[in-house]
Amino acid sequence: MAKAKQDQALNNTFNHKIVYAAILIYLALFFCQKVQFVTADLGRFIQNGAVFFNEGNLLQSNHYSYTEPDYFFGNHHWGVGVLYYLVEKINGFKGLSVFNILLILGSVWLFMSSLFKSVKPGYIALAVILCIPLINWRIEIRPEFFSYILLGLYYFILWRFINSELSFKRTALIIFPVMLLWVNVHIFFVIGLSLLGAFWFCSLFLEKYKSHSRQLSILFGGSILVSLCNPGGIWGLLEPFMIFKEYGYMVAENQSVFFMQNRYLGDPKFWYMEAFLLLMFIAAIYFLYKKKQGAEIDDAFVIKCFLLLCFTLPAFAMIRFIPVLGLMSIPFAAHAMQLWENTETAFFKKDGLHIKAMGLALIMLFAGFFLPANGATRYWNPLYNKPNMGFGIQDGIDRSAKVFKQLNIKGPILNNYDIGSYLIYYLYPENKVFVDNRPEAYSVDFFKKTYYPLHESEEAWKAIDAKYKFNAIYYFRHDNTEHGQPFLIRRTINDPDWAPVYVDAWTIILLKRNEINKSIIDQHELPQSMFKKK
Repeated sequence: MAKAKQDQALNNTFNHKIVYAAILIYLALFFCQKVQFVTADLGRFIQNGAVFFNEGNLLQSNHYSYTEPDYFFGNHHWGVGVLYYLVEKINGFKGLSVFNILLILGSVWLFMSSLFKSVKPGYIALAVILCIPLINWRIEIRPEFFSYILLGLYYFILWRFINSELSFKRTALIIFPVMLLWVNVHIFFVIGLSLLGAFWFCSLFLEKYKSHSRQLSILFGGSILVSLCNPGGIWGLLEPFMIFKEYGYMVAENQSVFFMQNRYLGDPKFWYMEAFLLLMFIAAIYFLYKKKQGAEIDDAFVIKCFLLLCFTLPAFAMIRFIPVLGLMSIPFAAHAMQLWENTETAFFKKDGLHIKAMGLALIMLFAGFFLPANGATRYWNPLYNKPNMGFGIQDGIDRSAKVFKQLNIKGPILNNYDIGSYLIYYLYPENKVFVDNRPEAYSVDFFKKTYYPLHESEEAWKAIDAKYKFNAIYYFRHDNTEHGQPFLIRRTINDPDWAPVYVDAWTIILLKRNEINKSIIDQHELPQSMFKKK
């Protein structure tokens, strides 16, 4: 009894709240990075919001492109555009950065909150620290962050419900409206449905939660029906299962862990993920075995084991799911550490183990600031990219767009995939883009028969140039695709029909030598010596 009171007192001390605050501040620093706006999707999202308010259009066709303007696509994130537009209007890009940080902190806090009544603070703190390299996998401002916090809310609410701390009526009044929002802000709404389905499935087999099975089925089925309330209807509901089949352009975020690992052998991030998950699965197998032998291990841990498996599979299939796995791993890791303390073993003395875990979390937190900003340790060092720390977009990154507009350069513009959203933000509606970084908004044939050939073949380039009559080439300079740099070199150095008139750290602009561009080229043409290797 005395020990129980002591543990309860520990869970209510002011000290662990300070540690939680320190961890959240530490986590926030990873996301205090200025946006490399040239290749980010953010500009297009904001412009979507502007189009919604100014034109009343939810954009179900390829509105920004002159190449395939009528191509239909499911705009599963139209709501994000509205929210981003409003935040940017009120507080600018810096406000968007702060907003994004609040979303990730809110999501982590919700997962932590689900543990406060069952797991000691030291284990919660250490679990968050261990999961940070997975959570900070993607740090730029993206719609996924809405999914992270909504997933955290679902997770928190569902645990309260199955533990009889929240009535079915109140649970439904939260779950259904949140799903209505979720299905209209991001395609990851399907993760919310998956979480509901997983809780319902587990309740069918776990004695402790069988009484909630019927109500969970209602929440699950009702959420599926609510998901139909999106601009695409049934198509919008099914889109998460079909969208990736349509891609004509290989997107890094949609590749598997093993594919990326083979491509970037020197990146230790993947090795950490695999080692961490191996440890988690060993813990899951060990404690499930102990439960089968009669150890007092709650059914809640069985659910967390099932969730770990469910969220590991998509994370390995597509790296964009890794932060979701990181968030879902927090409660599992913390619960596993709590079970380690509660389970009899002769390995070592476990008295005060939770205090040692808290101490280790603090040591890792403070040590992170002094670890090398390269190699495996950079994922615990929030200062790994100190020159780029801050809010908003990188300084001067809008310069090329300003020059383009000041010189009154006319289209049609040929741009590469990466820079599309940047051009949409700055040049729409005066100029439309050739392509942008939404592979789902362009046909597979467009990429296979137009985009790739014009970069890879001079014969195809001449034919496609004749078809579209390009007047300007506006590219992200650091295109790392196999065809990107060779194409730029051919146009910049070897093609007398094109003149480079602007270049900076991110972009390059070339104009066709014709009467329309003659005066601009005469005044602004850059010397060939700038582009030839010395």
